[in-house]
Amino acid sequence: MIARNIRGLGKKSVNKELRLLCRNVNPDIIFLSETKMNKDMASRKLKNMGFPCTFNVSSVGRSGGLVLAWKKEIYLNIISSSMRGIFVTSTDIIHSKTCHIHFVYGEPNSSLRQYFWEKQYQYSNAPLDEPVFFICDFNALLGTNDKNGGLEVDDSDFSNLRNFCSVFNLHDTDFSDPIFTWSNMQQCPDLILERLDTFLINQSAEDLFPKLCVNNLPRDSSDHCPMHIGFNYENVSYKLKAKLLSTKKGLIDWNKSSFSNIQTNIYTIRKDLADIQISNPTDTNTTSRLKARLEYLYNLEELYWKEKSREQFQDKILSDLPIKLSTEDNSFLNMPLTLEQIKNDVFQMGGKKAPGLMALQYRLIELCNFIYKKILSKTLTNRLKPFMNNIISQNQSAFIPKRSISDNILLANEAIYAVNHNDKIEGITVIKLDMSKAYDKLE
Repeated sequence: MIARNIRGLGKKSVNKELRLLCRNVNPDIIFLSETKMNKDMASRKLKNMGFPCTFNVSSVGRSGGLVLAWKKEIYLNIISSSMRGIFVTSTDIIHSKTCHIHFVYGEPNSSLRQYFWEKQYQYSNAPLDEPVFFICDFNALLGTNDKNGGLEVDDSDFSNLRNFCSVFNLHDTDFSDPIFTWSNMQQCPDLILERLDTFLINQSAEDLFPKLCVNNLPRDSSDHCPMHIGFNYENVSYKLKAKLLSTKKGLIDWNKSSFSNIQTNIYTIRKDLADIQISNPTDTNTTSRLKARLEYLYNLEELYWKEKSREQFQDKILSDLPIKLSTEDNSFLNMPLTLEQIKNDVFQMGGKKAPGLMALQYRLIELCNFIYKKILSKTLTNRLKPFMNNIISQNQSAFIPKRSISDNILLANEAIYAVNHNDKIEGITVIKLDMSKAYDKLE
C-alpha cells in the first residue's frame, strides 16, 4: 500500500514520480490526498496507472481532494467519506477478519481542528477486538522528537492526537528513515522538518500482521514523503507473489543496466536523495541540486520513449485508417454470450475433437484445454463471421466466405499476360511477394 499527500496530481513531475513509484513498489492500494482536481480527472489518471477501481472526494476549487484506488483483486467496501478522509472495510481472506481502515487527511486550518477531532471520535466506532488501521496525515505531532526547526512546541500541542490514540487503543508502528516526512522546503535557518504522516494500529491489527512494516520513501516533487506499508503475509500464495515481483524487479533492473542509462541514473539520483534526507536533512543545497537533476532525467526519459515509439507517426497512420465497423456493429460484438449461443457453438464442433489434454502429445499448446482453446475460438469465429467480408480487404481472396483462392490464379495469369504483351516504351514491372510462410510472417 502507498499513502501520500501529493500536493497536486495535475503536475507533470508528480505524475512521473507517481508512475515510477508504482512501477518500483507495485502497490495493490494507493491513497492520495490534496489531489487538487475533480474526481473524474483523478480517477482517469489512476486508472491509466493500473488501478481500475477508484473512489474520489473532489477538491473544492484548488484545495483538498482525495482519491483511493485499488486493483481489481482487492475488495474494499466504502463506508463513509468526507473532505477529511475515506473510511473502508476489507475482509482478510486468510484469517476471516474484518479490517477497518481509515484514510485520513487532517484539518490544515488551526481554527477548525477542534471540530475535526470531534468528528473523528464519531467516525471511529469500530469494535475494539477487530483490526483498525489509520493511514493518515493528521497535521498533528505525537511528541517533540517529531519536529526539527521552527518554533518550539510543548505537550499541549500533542494532546489531541495523544488522547485520540488513548481512547481507541492505537499506537504508532515502527518505520524506516527518514524520520521527518514533511518539509517546508526552505533553506537554513528557516528550514522546518516534521513527522506529520503516521500509520496507527490497534493491538488486534498488530496480532493479525506481526511483521507489518512502514517505509518512509524520499520526497521528490511534494513536500511530503510517500509511505509504503507492507503487510508481509506468511501465506504461500503471497510468498509466491513476492517471488514473482522480485523476479520482475530483477528483469527490470537488468533492462535498465543493459539498455538504458537514463533509468540507471534516475535510480542513482533517487537513492542519493533518500540518503541525504536521512543522513543530513538540513542540507537543502544538495537536495535542490539532486531534485533539479532528477527533473532533467524525467524529461529526458520522456523524450527517449517518445522518439522510440514514434507516437506522432503512429497517430498519423491510425488517423488515416478507414473505419470498418459502425457503432451498432461494435455493440453487437460486445453483447454478452447466452447459454443457447454457447450450446450451438459446441455442437458445431466435430464429434472426434479431443475434449482435454492429450498425454501422449504434451506441448505448450496443450495447456489450452477444451474450454479455452475450442469453445472460445469457435464462439469468436461465429461472432466475427458476419463482418469478415467488410473488415478484410478484397485483396485477400482465401479463407473468407464467398471468396475463392482460385481468383488469384486468374489475376496472376492476367498480370503475366499483360507484361508479355506490353508494347509501351515505359515498360512494366511485376513484384512477387514470398508468401510461403503466410501464417508466421510477411517477407
